[in-house]
Amino acid sequence: MSSQYKKFLRLLESWPVDTTKPGRNLGEYLRKQLKASLRAGNDSFDVAVSMDKQFQALERISNNVHFNKYSRLRQSTATGLNSEQCKIMISETSLNYFAEQSKGPFINFVKNKLQRKK
Repeated sequence: MSSQYKKFLRLLESWPVDTTKPGRNLGEYLRKQLKASLRAGNDSFDVAVSMDKQFQALERISNNVHFNKYSRLRQSTATGLNSEQCKIMISETSLNYFAEQSKGPFINFVKNKLQRKK
């Protein structure tokens, strides 16, 4: 378990932490999961094999293996936005802005109409 822990730590050191998405960050989640698995302290063979598979999968993601293997023809997404624009749209600041906008008069009017029909 100790050698696996060291491998995971090295991998997580290179894993980026996106500060624009607190509580919704994959790097942050992976660190919490590693701590939880260490607290459990299960040293069985099945757990070791499972953790090794998880490590290999995370390492492939971290090293962009599939991104590099399968090149993309376009740099946009299904929404038509590029990766930088997508990061901005799902940042905490943008989500808070959209939540505030959804509290506008039109949304309140629709909610009131729907509640009256019940």
